[in-house]
Amino acid sequence: MAGAFAMMVCFLVYSFVGHFALDRANPANSPAAGAVLITFSCLFIAAFASTWGPLVWTVVAELYPAKYRAPAMAVATASNWFWNFMLSFFTRFVTDAIDYLYGLVFAGCCAALVLIVFFWVVESKDRSLEEIDTMYLRRVNPRTSARWSDEKGERESGSQGEKVV
Repeated sequence: MAGAFAMMVCFLVYSFVGHFALDRANPANSPAAGAVLITFSCLFIAAFASTWGPLVWTVVAELYPAKYRAPAMAVATASNWFWNFMLSFFTRFVTDAIDYLYGLVFAGCCAALVLIVFFWVVESKDRSLEEIDTMYLRRVNPRTSARWSDEKGERESGSQGEKVV
């Protein structure tokens, strides 16, 4: 959620500075705006590369039962390629129409990511795939899933087999 929030802030700053502060006819007239755009582009890359870039694949791999995991990953990968192509194809047309405000679309998507993770993705840290499957089957509340334990009130912790209560 922190990564999505950070990316949203970067998109908001980028969109508003690019639209309202940058002299698009002669960008050399607005060097401060250019510096802000470069800075927040780099901050966005750092936020994405350390959160949603790699971790979304882990979440997708953990969401599905073993029976459906491989086809689900295939669909996720195909979807990723498809939407990357669509975004790269249509970005020029959209930015010609609304210039830097295009970032507001992505800021809205990042805001939606925060809500989706908060309301629908269970905490899977230090859990086996079987435990994660069980959590989704039992419809464990994602907001309290970090404190969830199995019906015995305990769960295995790591390879040593020690019990955590």
